[in-house]
Amino acid sequence: MKKMILINVITIIVLVVIGVLGFWFWHNTTSYVTTDNAKVDGDQIKISSPASGQIKSLNVKQGDKLDKGDKVAEVLAQGQDGQSKDMFKVV
Repeated sequence: MKKMILINVITIIVLVVIGVLGFWFWHNTTSYVTTDNAKVDGDQIKISSPASGQIKSLNVKQGDKLDKGDKVAEVLAQGQDGQSKDMFKVV
């Protein structure tokens, strides 16, 4: 009698493990796209400040679309006289 209960418990545990692993595999294959040879197409542009210094404020976030003339950031730079000057870069 005890042997039959032990076999049933082991069988149930094995079926539950197979079910969980099957669900995990199904969920990952239907929810996520994977590839071994992905390529990204796009234009790269360089953005630079006219002077080096500390960024005072950053007015854009990752993924924002920019047009020509948009203010990207304000840079606090030192001029030749040693005084701080506010500068900004326009794209």
